[in-house]
Amino acid sequence: MQVSNNTYAYSINNIQSDKSSPVTAVSNSTTTKAQTDTVTISHAGRNAEEKWQDIASKYDVTNMSQSEVGKMTEELYDNKLIPKDVLIHMLAPASMNQDPDQKYDVFSQMRKSLEFAESIKTDPIQIEKKRQVIEIFERLHGLHSSGSMS
Repeated sequence: MQVSNNTYAYSINNIQSDKSSPVTAVSNSTTTKAQTDTVTISHAGRNAEEKWQDIASKYDVTNMSQSEVGKMTEELYDNKLIPKDVLIHMLAPASMNQDPDQKYDVFSQMRKSLEFAESIKTDPIQIEKKRQVIEIFERLHGLHSSGSMS
């Protein structure tokens, strides 16, 4: 990736046409100098992207069981893609009576959970963790969708 930055230099010149009639001229002489910065992605960064894609290809957050959520969350955590406090929120079941093997739209359920938490003014930290889980689900869903097209 390249980033450009233009630097401008201004000069003021005094010019005299003859001794009896001094004339002062101001010139706006613009000099452009391009600077280029290069950004490189480390091997670890590329490896992390591959891990995200690999995990996303295995799981559809719009159609998975709580058992699959557990496996997916464990993979994300073991690959250091999510912190432990987010892991805990991802593992929370939709209800206490939920069949762990019944598939449902985990992504939509988490959105509803966030809306409910916001409506009853739950602890802001809990709301933020739910938002982080939704961002992770969005990323996985996007990668899963783009991966299944090929």
